Amino acid sequence: MTIKKTIFSILISFLLGTLLSAQEWPFKNIPQDETAVLDEVRELLGQGKYEEAERRFKYFDEKPDSVYKKQSESFLAQETKAKSKLRRGIKYFEERQYAKSQEIFSAFVKKNPGNAVELKYYLLNLSMLNPSKAVEETNRLLYYIPFSAQFVFIRGNAYESLGEFEKALADYSLAIRITPDFKLYRERAILNYRLGNMEAALSDITESIRLNPDGVNESYLDRSSLYHAMGENEKCEEDCRHYIKNGGKNPLALKNLAMVSIEKNLYDEALDYSNQFIKAAPQSPESYYTRAGVYFYRGEYEKSIKDSDEALKKDPGFVLAYECKVGSLLKLEKTGEALREAQSAVSRAEKGNDLLYLYTAHEVRGEAYLALNKKDDARADFELALNLAGTEVYRQKIQDFIEQTKK
Repeated sequence: MTIKKTIFSILISFLLGTLLSAQEWPFKNIPQDETAVLDEVRELLGQGKYEEAERRFKYFDEKPDSVYKKQSESFLAQETKAKSKLRRGIKYFEERQYAKSQEIFSAFVKKNPGNAVELKYYLLNLSMLNPSKAVEETNRLLYYIPFSAQFVFIRGNAYESLGEFEKALADYSLAIRITPDFKLYRERAILNYRLGNMEAALSDITESIRLNPDGVNESYLDRSSLYHAMGENEKCEEDCRHYIKNGGKNPLALKNLAMVSIEKNLYDEALDYSNQFIKAAPQSPESYYTRAGVYFYRGEYEKSIKDSDEALKKDPGFVLAYECKVGSLLKLEKTGEALREAQSAVSRAEKGNDLLYLYTAHEVRGEAYLALNKKDDARADFELALNLAGTEVYRQKIQDFIEQTKK
């Protein structure tokens, strides 16, 4: 990292750590009787007693002269006036340029800490840049607005970044209880998928589609991916084609169609879809990983390795790319190199919180150990992978490998 970048990172960290904590944010001078009610509500929510919390919170509906009520209504009604700059900040956020986005929203929040739109993106960025601080700041906000679905969701997002998945699920569930929005169901479905809770993920994503049956709802694409992971390829293809037919533009649809074509042994068709995917998303590691998989099944192992390396070049932390690379090296009988690559996969996976990456890393290292006849090491990795397997398809695959270690 350059000196300039290091100084910038320090300044951002300092800003994020001190900007809000120095202010009475965003409410001031709330009477003691009203803060006592807020204390009760917060405690009840922490205990999961949502209905009791909602009943207690109605205290403010019965008190029209409430200082808290006036300030909360004012806070929620505010809109930013700097719309062009705000749009630029949102654009940076959507492009995952969180530091750039945060520069814009930090300036907004510093001038006016009581604007809900600005705070939303400030905290969303913070959940990616400094999730511990995001939890702290969102807790402060939720003390005053305990039934804000968007801020409960943001705290859940921060918990997910920290790897505190049960807390994240609890917050997503609370956000859904407050506002049963299709986007919130989708987010909980994605987390359930990461945790291997496939039936819960399928239920959530189907509810998201029920609430918003619009054909371009990306929940169709998510459900397509989920069906593929569960081995239900016809349903996967049906959802994918429905999404494309109705104008869906996300190129991940091409990946799913390529995967289904592989399952049908239609490798030329799969290659065509993967080439389209790369053309549509040339900077995506997943596009090259998809074509690497096609080349692997076509027996073109050198090409599979080349595309796997390209995927890792795009994103060194994209552990799934090691699946094709290690598999191709084993097919080429380069077992020593395969094991070294598999070790790298495990090291990278252990730095994150993605259970699918951990599953893949232990599976490929187990395969490398098995090829080297190190059966005890292979079995240890396969057993770890089995505990991480999120679908019956994955579990059966690992059970078959474990049987091979017993021979």
